[in-house]
Amino acid sequence: MIKTNQIISYVGFLLLLFPLMVLNAADLPEQNIIGELHRLVRLCSDGKEEYKEQSNKITISYDALVYHIHSPNHMGRIQTWHEELGPNTKGIVIEVYILEQSYMGPLVLPQKLAGPYYDMFVNQIKSGDVYFYFLVRFGKDFPEDIKNKVLKIIGML
Repeated sequence: MIKTNQIISYVGFLLLLFPLMVLNAADLPEQNIIGELHRLVRLCSDGKEEYKEQSNKITISYDALVYHIHSPNHMGRIQTWHEELGPNTKGIVIEVYILEQSYMGPLVLPQKLAGPYYDMFVNQIKSGDVYFYFLVRFGKDFPEDIKNKVLKIIGML
């Protein structure tokens, strides 16, 4: 089982790394994946990105806000809503879950999910003994070149 101090040591080491030229997740050691994603977000945010760690989850965001997502039930009626951190038009939200075992849910990975305000890209990469499970959301005006680099890192291109 991965402990919090292991995750913190992963992340602490990642932030000290030099920028990488390789942008393919298969070529990136596990410590470099999150560091490279953070570097790419920093390129478009002028250092105004937010970086948060929670037990096995890391969130990197820029120009993000909380959306109220209304979900229809099986009859098509909207009964519930939930809050979700999402990008503004030029923003990005990357959520990385560090897991000990592969994702076992109903989603076939990789997957692009169309939402009411933005699209979400979902994938998983195995690196060493851990799995990185990615949820990435881009604003509609996010720079296309950086978007493609992020998608390549998470194995979507």
